[in-house]
Amino acid sequence: MPFGMGPAGWYFWPHFNYWLSRSGVYLYAPYRYPPYPPFYTAEQEMEYLESQIRMLEEELTALNQRLEELKKNKGRDK
Repeated sequence: MPFGMGPAGWYFWPHFNYWLSRSGVYLYAPYRYPPYPPFYTAEQEMEYLESQIRMLEEELTALNQRLEELKKNKGRDK
């Protein structure tokens, strides 16, 4: 058992590396990271980009509407 803690010591073993390291970070990854993101087909990428364009246009419309509301109410607030 690590550090004489009995059976419970093995449960805490991954955390001791964090506690004992000088930098305060793990020296290893807790799980394997994928080497690269999944590939998309051209159709999937086009669909994704079109949905992003629609979303950004909706946001721009909402921002323009809010800006117009603020311009209309500018004189009323004084």
